[in-house]
Amino acid sequence: MRTIPKTRTGRLQFAESHWPVWEASAGALNLPPAQIEAVRDATAAARAAQSAAVDARFAYAAAVLAADTAQDVLQPLLAACVAQIRLTAEMSRDESIYALGEIAPPGAPTPAPGPGTPGDVAFRVLPDGALELSWNPVRSMPGEHKSTRGTYFEVSRGLGDNGPFTLVGTATPPRAGRRGRATFVDTTLPPGTTAARYVITARRVKRMERMGNVFVFQVGGGGVAGAITSAQQKMAA
Repeated sequence: MRTIPKTRTGRLQFAESHWPVWEASAGALNLPPAQIEAVRDATAAARAAQSAAVDARFAYAAAVLAADTAQDVLQPLLAACVAQIRLTAEMSRDESIYALGEIAPPGAPTPAPGPGTPGDVAFRVLPDGALELSWNPVRSMPGEHKSTRGTYFEVSRGLGDNGPFTLVGTATPPRAGRRGRATFVDTTLPPGTTAARYVITARRVKRMERMGNVFVFQVGGGGVAGAITSAQQKMAA
């Protein structure tokens, strides 16, 4: 167990409780009066400094609160002035108003990012024989956006291993957002088809597109299966 506490507060309390005892029994303890006086003076100085530090911390906290409050008052006042300057410039159609108020004019609208690449495709054969495809837009290329807002999908199909692809329909996500999942039901799949290939292309305004992989639906001895056989990615200008 430590005789002199390690913490500043404990050390100060130790000094304040011990120097009077040492002073009263200085002769028996063989402690010179000058040494005890030095401890007493150092204890008083330490107490004064600690009290000043506590006061300073409280003052700092109060100053920070006052600064934050002042900023809360300032911000809406500035916003109201900027809004008025912009409104004046828009109503008068005078671009020089922005320069006069030293306010940056509004920038050009940022083009919407490209749609996500269709992926995570699932196949399901319905009771009436139609084939249901469902998928998610998946981020797989730099600059792609997972949101499905404003996106629709074109579904093309090729029969067999080498049949040409033809557009069989379009689909939209049930809702905009990252969790939107699109579904398409192919009701024109010829009876007896054992293999079909599908390409799902995500499209957005201004001819932006993301073409998905080739997804193969096949019926064989093992039942229905879906697989990705090749990767194709492109971005139309």
